[in-house]
Amino acid sequence: MGGTGSLENCTNNGRLYLKSADSGSCVGGINAFHSQDHPLYACVNTGDVVSDIALFGIGGLIGCHGGVNLTSSAACKVLCDVISGAKDYSSVGIVLGTYNNETTKNVVLGTPEEPIEVKGHVSVAGASVELNKLNFNKYLSGTLYLSTTHIIHAYCDTEAPYGSLYAEGTVKYSDGTPASGISVSDGFSVAVTGSDGKYHLETTPDSWYIYVSLPSDAVVKKKSDGRPDFFIPYEESGSTYDFTFERQAVESQFLLFALADPQAHYKARSGQNIADTKRFLQEAVPGINNHISEQSLPCYGVTLGDIVYSEDSRNSNPGMAEMVSSCGQLDMPVFQTMGNHDYTFFYETSPLSTDAKSSTLYLKAQRCFEEAFGPVNFSFNRGDVHVICMRNIIYESTTDASDYVCGYTDDQWAWLQADLANVPKSKMVILCGHIPLVGRTGNQHVSDVLSLIKQYKNPRIFSGHTHYKRYADSVGGVPEHIHGAVCGQWWWSNIEGDGNPNGYTVYKLDGTTIKDEYTMGFNTHMDSRDYQMRIYRGSITTGGSYAKFNWNRGESRLMINVFNGDSRWKVQVYEDGVLSGNATLMSNSRQTWGAVTSGTTYTVNANSSQDWWAIGYHIGVRGRGRSSTSYYTSMFHMFTYTLKNPDAQVRVVATDGYGNSYSSTEVISTDLWYPNYMKQGNVN
Repeated sequence: MGGTGSLENCTNNGRLYLKSADSGSCVGGINAFHSQDHPLYACVNTGDVVSDIALFGIGGLIGCHGGVNLTSSAACKVLCDVISGAKDYSSVGIVLGTYNNETTKNVVLGTPEEPIEVKGHVSVAGASVELNKLNFNKYLSGTLYLSTTHIIHAYCDTEAPYGSLYAEGTVKYSDGTPASGISVSDGFSVAVTGSDGKYHLETTPDSWYIYVSLPSDAVVKKKSDGRPDFFIPYEESGSTYDFTFERQAVESQFLLFALADPQAHYKARSGQNIADTKRFLQEAVPGINNHISEQSLPCYGVTLGDIVYSEDSRNSNPGMAEMVSSCGQLDMPVFQTMGNHDYTFFYETSPLSTDAKSSTLYLKAQRCFEEAFGPVNFSFNRGDVHVICMRNIIYESTTDASDYVCGYTDDQWAWLQADLANVPKSKMVILCGHIPLVGRTGNQHVSDVLSLIKQYKNPRIFSGHTHYKRYADSVGGVPEHIHGAVCGQWWWSNIEGDGNPNGYTVYKLDGTTIKDEYTMGFNTHMDSRDYQMRIYRGSITTGGSYAKFNWNRGESRLMINVFNGDSRWKVQVYEDGVLSGNATLMSNSRQTWGAVTSGTTYTVNANSSQDWWAIGYHIGVRGRGRSSTSYYTSMFHMFTYTLKNPDAQVRVVATDGYGNSYSSTEVISTDLWYPNYMKQGNVN
């Protein structure tokens, strides 16, 4: 076992070949044995290192490293083949053969600033592996005596060939039965398991997870952190990724909870006394769990984006782990969809850039979400329903995360076609995304996506993003359900700008049909299914010290906010117990002021469909959005009716498209009145 002293700027171009040697010998392209405090810097080996027999250590740079604390080998290059007659990789590496029976010392080869460049092949027992960007880390050193204190900083510029990258494995049930016909994916390609449950999937250097499209007869279990258990991190080409599921009877009915825009930051923002993530955990989680406990049908959840709240210089990436934990405490599996605030943080001072595992900016932008929550483009099956979750945000700047458009990339469009190729046309398809597709059918691949999913039974689009509730009966031939926000008006109260309670929507799926649908709040007074509307007198003034808004409609006019209302609803008004007539659904008409002044009363247009009670609270009482238009929320579910007798006792009965009726006699008639239950936090 020979060694050397200090080596700097040395080069070896010759081939080193050992035909026979003692099994305790070592050989390295530059240094057989490196130890003490000797520097090794900017050395280059381009000569192959070959041994017909197994050695104690064989490496392209160093054969064996001594048991000392040492940082060396910065700026070195190893551009060769390392070929050993050993039966395994225990003492064979492109940089280092072995660590000399030592696992406690801090041995660092290369530095982050000056890493070791590697290129070539590592061969053991006649099997040769070419190093590339994906696999080189596995072959940097022999596998014996690895330790967290042993670090090699290196890189490889060799591209991994697409055709040769793959994952394979078996999908089966816990009783050992193969699961055939199951889609397995990496988000780019889709493979289908054979009758033996086996699959072979082509992968790419950008692959992040290997995952299945959960079949309807498989139990959705949770990982230890609460995430649905259907994916495995992708490590390298050629590895095996096996999945085992517990079989269940296919559900003919189930409930799907749609949770849009939790939009939670992990620190209290200016003007708040509690972080959004804490409110989600303390208010939303128990409220949703209470409702789940009342159900007899199986429950599943899907978020619709904006789980966290990165914006401008505010980085919410550290809060993702907290939201994973909180969602894991829900008493149902929750599948996550990415929103525009869920990006890998980038800003003017921290631009977005690609890397070896993310060849495009949009992939880099999704990596933090992906690492925290799981796959970004995926599907799962329950009953006769195929649910698809996809990112529909394309970022167009490296420094401004607000510069994005709604759409699907070419890779996503190709993946969706491959995913649906294994889904019978008799199935219902629900496409979950963040940004609504209504009004955006001309965007990249949106019309393609709509044309494809409308070939299936009763297709639906689920989206969020707007922080208001809306139903669009045909978007390229597909109905779209746009959901109100869990966070309401960004957690500034217990309601959002269209008056809906902070909450979620529940759907009852029966076969390929939605048989029921309703909104639910989770704060006091608003956490009952019976709470589905709010009635106002048209003569009131709302708001507070920052601004007031006079509704200007008179005592006889009723404004009826039906939280989940749309053209499918019938809203009847009773005066003194007698049916007086049907209320009319107003067309969306939005009024704004660019800025408001404290102490001023503003007169609302008679045709405005907005909820000025909610707007008045956020702008006039909380002082939010006084110099912008973002708090003047659009409204698609305001009904109006003119009473025959303004002094009559009023009762409103609202009946949805599924035959459910809700009634209310509570009419808000007092100026500037705001009860505690709608204010910030879960206040009684």
